Amino acid sequence: MPQDLDSKVLKKGEESQPVTELPGPSAYALNSRLFLQEFVTLKGLYSSSPNKLLRATDSGSGRFTTALNQARWRQDMDRYLLETMRKRVYEGLLHAAHMAEYGGEDGRPRKYVTKLNSWGEVNDLKHRQCVLFFGPPDGVSADPTMASVPSPISTMAIRGSKFGAKIAVHDMRAVLGKEYLVRLRHESELLRGGALYLLRGQATMKLSMLVWKLQDYIAGWEDSVGEVDYAGNATPQQNEDSTATLDRRETPGRKDPDLQPEKDWESKLDDDLERAEDLRD
Repeated sequence: MPQDLDSKVLKKGEESQPVTELPGPSAYALNSRLFLQEFVTLKGLYSSSPNKLLRATDSGSGRFTTALNQARWRQDMDRYLLETMRKRVYEGLLHAAHMAEYGGEDGRPRKYVTKLNSWGEVNDLKHRQCVLFFGPPDGVSADPTMASVPSPISTMAIRGSKFGAKIAVHDMRAVLGKEYLVRLRHESELLRGGALYLLRGQATMKLSMLVWKLQDYIAGWEDSVGEVDYAGNATPQQNEDSTATLDRRETPGRKDPDLQPEKDWESKLDDDLERAEDLRD
């Protein structure tokens, strides 16, 4: 289980505890759902990899021999990680939206999540992290340019920008899945009525990286990355290294596991998440 996917949302009565050491042997694997699916493929190329992965950093010390002999790889590990990552992104986006709607401890709203009425507004705003495409709300007739993103993974060029000349455009319908998207819109008025949003500010950097990590986890092996223009059209980029087709398959029966000055954004969003008491794991 990736340690950085632990929930930042404290349960009632809990206190944040610093992590002093890893709870057991650790190892690294490719952040890819398709790759993890190969672990449980009968007689597959990587069918023996789980045991090797579990023992990768035991270093022959013998400290964890008994535990490792009894350890079993989850057959649904790829789905479990997908669900967990989606849940963490959901928690982060919901809290960021609440901060934009109701403000922090000082009562001043932080525009961590900004609703956009057109693609062109992306270029007009500052402190950009990434673009989140939710698609038109149910029962709302959207502008044709807001109806879809032609490429599941896309970037957008920012005119006149020396830094951050391109930012990621995430199709959250595929990234989050229908269940969490519906829950986000149900629990946040800000996210309920729009199709396009901009994640903004230094405080949302970790959340933006987690969205990117989830996007990469569900990506396929081959495809091009689309370039979205200010009319919402996307054309494939000619990049031989792109691997960007989303796996949109869902698992049936799956159950739960006014802009402030930059100086006002110094409070980090991950700290806000740890103090949030209105969100439950």
